[in-house]
Amino acid sequence: MGRLWRKQRKLEAKINWIAGEMADRPKGMRKRTFERILDRIYTIEEAKDAEFFVTMARLYDVHGKTLDELL
Repeated sequence: MGRLWRKQRKLEAKINWIAGEMADRPKGMRKRTFERILDRIYTIEEAKDAEFFVTMARLYDVHGKTLDELL
């Protein structure tokens, strides 16, 4: 999970991602490159979500409880 966060931060730094909101395409960056970076960021977000759900499923199995009972 840490690697995914780090990879996402690096990509966001390339496109000047500010406080969770996308800024305009940096001057001098080609549109296709910008779109490719955005696609990678969205893919990483999906991977982080999937990892979260896998972790939650493991918690269910280990404790034999529902999510409400764990919280």
